[in-house]
Amino acid sequence: MTKKIGLMVLLLSVAFILVGCSKSTFKNDELNVLRGEVQEYQCENNVRVQVKYYSLSDYSLNFVKLKLPNEPEITLVGVPSGSGERYSNESLEWWEKGNEAFVQRRHQNQEWQFMYRGCHVVEGRN
Repeated sequence: MTKKIGLMVLLLSVAFILVGCSKSTFKNDELNVLRGEVQEYQCENNVRVQVKYYSLSDYSLNFVKLKLPNEPEITLVGVPSGSGERYSNESLEWWEKGNEAFVQRRHQNQEWQFMYRGCHVVEGRN
C-alpha cells in the first residue's frame, strides 16, 4: 500500500512538473486575435452589409464577422479561392473579387444561390 502511495505521489509530481514546463514553453507562442478594418458595403436593392476583418497573430487564419440585415452576426473563416478573398462556414459565403463582393447561401439541394450581389465599400467608412 505504501509503495502504491509513493508511486502515485511520484507520478503526480512528474505530471505537475510537465504541466509547468509546457505552460512556460508555450507562453511565448501564444496566439492573439488581431482586428483589422470594419467595412460597410452597399449591395443591390439598397442592402447594407457590415464586415469586420480579423486574423490570428501568426497570420495562419483569417476570418470575418459578417452582419447581414435582420440576421445575427456570423463568423466565416478564410478559405482558398481561385481569385479574390473568400470566407465561408459551408452554408454561407462572403466573397470579395476586385472592387465588388457578394453573399451566397447554400440551399438544401447543395447549390449556391446569391443572397446579395453588387456589394461595394461605402466610402468614408472603415
